[in-house]
Amino acid sequence: MSRTIVVILLLCCSVAFWGCPYESAVPIDEPSIPIDNGLFGKWQQLGEENSYATFSKPTPIDSTMYRLSYNSWTSEHRSYEVKTFKAWLSRVKERWFINIQPEMKTGGNYFICAFSCNNTQDTIRLRPVAEAGAPKFNRSKDLRHWISKKMGTENFFDAEELFIRVK
Repeated sequence: MSRTIVVILLLCCSVAFWGCPYESAVPIDEPSIPIDNGLFGKWQQLGEENSYATFSKPTPIDSTMYRLSYNSWTSEHRSYEVKTFKAWLSRVKERWFINIQPEMKTGGNYFICAFSCNNTQDTIRLRPVAEAGAPKFNRSKDLRHWISKKMGTENFFDAEELFIRVK
């Protein structure tokens, strides 16, 4: 798996904090794609100088899931609010997606985003699945089929989010 995929995964997780991406009761699939340690690190959304996300391994034995921490700066309280997530990659046709779930949650509350990365691996583009009019699914198989059929249609994704590697 390329380093690009892991970077994008980290950035996708951050999207869940800025907008309202599609929230699903089920993931696209269970974690099975091996992680890429080379993409661990710190990422920043363009235009958000004080907030950042870090991407790491959740446990020493987990080889398919990432731990995402998002540190959101609040100027009102002059402090960071930290949220943590579990995340893993899925592939639907030729497009990569990331499944993101709050770390302390079991069952439901999965955020689904598509992602891409430039050739130099310093910029990530995330596209959350749009919430408006999206059906809810009880089976991953049904969610995957719906994404496969609809991902090429207009308004399937929300606005693109850009991230850059900080370190």
